[in-house]
Amino acid sequence: MRQRDRNKWAKRANALIESLGAKPVDEHYPWRLETKAGMLSLRVEANPLRNHGPGTVFTRFDNPPDAKAVVDCNPHSGKWNHHYLAQWTGPQALADLKLLLENIV
Repeated sequence: MRQRDRNKWAKRANALIESLGAKPVDEHYPWRLETKAGMLSLRVEANPLRNHGPGTVFTRFDNPPDAKAVVDCNPHSGKWNHHYLAQWTGPQALADLKLLLENIV
């Protein structure tokens, strides 16, 4: 996957997150989204390496024990990251992200 395609994927992933109601914040995680599992912080990064897939969506819930009851996040840190590696195309990764997030908003 070319760098411009990975960047396009990241732009579309950010647009998807915003369309689901996420609010921009000026922090390490630039998005905050209220979900059934609690407040979720999100950050999208295009993969910097050629032939390694679109990228990663880094996420973390504010209250890990409550979130763990809804999703399979880390019960201690609240991390619920999604890595889209070489086997993923941009459209597949976006569709997966959309499904994951729509199920919890």
